[in-house]
Amino acid sequence: MLAAIFTLVAVSAIPASAETGYYWARNRAGDCLDFSGQFGFRVFPCNSDKRYQHLYYKRPYANSPDTYQIRGNPDSGRPNTCISAGESSDPVSSNPCAANSSQYFNILYAANGWAYFDSVLHPGLCLTKSDELSVGGFILRSEPCAGRNEQYWVFL
Repeated sequence: MLAAIFTLVAVSAIPASAETGYYWARNRAGDCLDFSGQFGFRVFPCNSDKRYQHLYYKRPYANSPDTYQIRGNPDSGRPNTCISAGESSDPVSSNPCAANSSQYFNILYAANGWAYFDSVLHPGLCLTKSDELSVGGFILRSEPCAGRNEQYWVFL
């Protein structure tokens, strides 16, 4: 059933197959990945603020073309902070960037052309905008990949 809904195409989701770079990531529900020192990683209405939404996607290994760390922007005040995946339905955490599989995500395309972030530590769990609104935006969670609008992203 899941395979019929969520078919993968083996290509890199980052524009122009960049090894590293700064990008905005907007989800299909219309909000952007966002990082601030005060609130950590969350999902917030897209606002073109480079300090918080122009995040750094870094390939940790040259032989892993689809694996990335997602880091805060230097202008956020905490550029060496990465998203760390949790267990199923747990909120992500914001931790110092390290060579840690909880901070690596395979960024892949679904058949519909939208990207999704699949956890390397917990395969099958995707970064997902939750319905839970917090002070700094919507909470970002690790949830089973299911092809939901809250799990699909486009890079701008």
